[in-house]
Amino acid sequence: MAEDFPVTDVTKTFLPTSRYKKTSIYKGSDNQYYYGVWKVPKIDPQPVDVYHTIATGEDLRLDAIAYKYYGNYQLWWVIAVANNILDPFTELKIGQTIRIPYLPYIFSDILT
Repeated sequence: MAEDFPVTDVTKTFLPTSRYKKTSIYKGSDNQYYYGVWKVPKIDPQPVDVYHTIATGEDLRLDAIAYKYYGNYQLWWVIAVANNILDPFTELKIGQTIRIPYLPYIFSDILT
């Protein structure tokens, strides 16, 4: 059973680009560490956001779209959260337009 307070002296840290960056870490009475629930950030539209239309072959590849715009396939989750996509394998359709959030906004306002 996890304690009711986050452990602050944990050496485990997440990358600045990780969606888990603000996730609390708890230490249970069994001396095991547990991660708290990830709080999905709200990514508001910005005037500098880009819009992308899903092309043939991209309908299962949100990671490839993230790489195209951000140079990092691991940032697929930013696009998913911004577009309320829970399952990119079933929700992305050819011809669908999705919002690609402005990455500096994500790092300055969302992940800080």
